[in-house]
Amino acid sequence: MGKSKGRRDRLLVRPVSGAMLRVLELRKAGNRCGLCTLPLHFIDSDPQGAHMSSLELVAGRQARFASSGLPAGSTVARQMSQLVSAHLQRHQSGVLLRTEGEENGSVYIALAGWLGVSRSTLDGNRLINDVILPGDMIDPASANAQTSAVEIEALTNVTCAAIPRAKWVRVVNQSPELREVVHQESGATLTRMSGRMLRMGKSDAESIIAYALCELALRSTGRALEEVGSFQLPLTQQQLGDFCGLSSVHICRTLRRLRRNGVLDVCNHVDVTLQDVDALAEIAQIDPESLRAEIMPRIILTPPLSHGQKQRRQGAGLARSTA
Repeated sequence: MGKSKGRRDRLLVRPVSGAMLRVLELRKAGNRCGLCTLPLHFIDSDPQGAHMSSLELVAGRQARFASSGLPAGSTVARQMSQLVSAHLQRHQSGVLLRTEGEENGSVYIALAGWLGVSRSTLDGNRLINDVILPGDMIDPASANAQTSAVEIEALTNVTCAAIPRAKWVRVVNQSPELREVVHQESGATLTRMSGRMLRMGKSDAESIIAYALCELALRSTGRALEEVGSFQLPLTQQQLGDFCGLSSVHICRTLRRLRRNGVLDVCNHVDVTLQDVDALAEIAQIDPESLRAEIMPRIILTPPLSHGQKQRRQGAGLARSTA
């Protein structure tokens, strides 16, 4: 979290075309993976057309997450894989993908890197309302569905899918499973944003920052807070300040105090080590397990059983009944 040198002049750029994203590219991106709720289950692992199931992909990322999302191999999973593959974009840090008030036509799914979702006042003061991590989605549409209600910026180098909104709505409407995933994702987003807003309005700087760090640690690692240890926070002090509604000077002083009190440590500006999780949770005014359950949806959808699997299950049931 290096000190910011002021906001850079940022330009909208054309989407970078590319072949299907390989899992190796995700690993090489160097960014922590968020909860695998949507897109990571739909990425093709082989440009020739072989698909990697959600279980295989999760195993390939050190099995940090339970299998969640859509049944691997289902029709809607294949549709999503095709949508994501057809609409991949790669952006460098600082690029604006969408500006506030601009005509909106896409739903964004993050695959690698961090996106910031923000709004700004007329005099240029910005608040980052949410951070989109790999596995998250954002529909920036306002109530009229024609303009973007927010600005979307690449906080790091980013790979994402910008799916045309009409296509996205059509696929969601055709799939009860996908609608449930989207519903859970919306609930998680509302919970984390309202929790941070509460502290921004009613708590001190330590509580605001502690909550933000707990949220990002949980989401970026997928682990329980006491198991996180260290995590990467690729934000400048200015960006973290915009996320917490505080100045970069306030962020610097508060982090220094938390560090001096043995609550956490920050190395190389981006590596955060949680040294006293209980103290951090107390400052943030949270129950770590409750927060984890509320902001990290886990939807376990079992694929339909094949005919052979049904016969084996029935056979096992008969064997138990006659034993």
